[in-house]
Amino acid sequence: MELKEVLSYLNLKSILERKDWTRAAITKFLGEADDYRQNPMYKSAAPQQLYLVSRVEAAETTEEFRAWVEKSKVRRASSKGAAEVRRQETVDAAKAIVVEVPTFDLEQLIRKACASYNQLNSYRDGFVAATPNSSPEFLDRIAVNYLRHQMTDYEELLDRQFGKVGTAEAKEVIREKVYDAIGDTYPSLADECFSQQRRRDEQAAMRDGWR
Repeated sequence: MELKEVLSYLNLKSILERKDWTRAAITKFLGEADDYRQNPMYKSAAPQQLYLVSRVEAAETTEEFRAWVEKSKVRRASSKGAAEVRRQETVDAAKAIVVEVPTFDLEQLIRKACASYNQLNSYRDGFVAATPNSSPEFLDRIAVNYLRHQMTDYEELLDRQFGKVGTAEAKEVIREKVYDAIGDTYPSLADECFSQQRRRDEQAAMRDGWR
């Protein structure tokens, strides 16, 4: 195909970059491609679909096209509004959750946390058993983890959010409520709860920075 001829056509990507065009609009207002060309990057790929520039421009000037665009905008706005309502409902439901944390004597809690930690991690290379004589920082960490994962509905509450609009925000609300409940029930663990929340926030910020 000569250069002059190529300039008379637009491929799908070029059309979609124009204002108001979507794949649905291409199907509705352009239909079958006017020509096909071998993919210049991948010879085995399906041929590129080409549409005459003049036909694309002509379609853009029709009343039918403009009316379709306006209706499409209304549909998208309505969809976004409905999604926002569902998102807020999900978040509000998460905020209404009441988290209950069982109360143990602190020494009893430490023994339970150590037993849980040892059971879950004994298979690891270089495993060192947790005991009540382990460092206070370590004992605080495994105590909070034990309460969070095994003594509350934390995992189940997170699982219930799967597939909902607003899932990520609702999960953060739930995590904060669980940490707050642990810190309120065991004031000596409040600093560790805060530290774990802060580490999660920092990790999330780093992940967002990589995207």
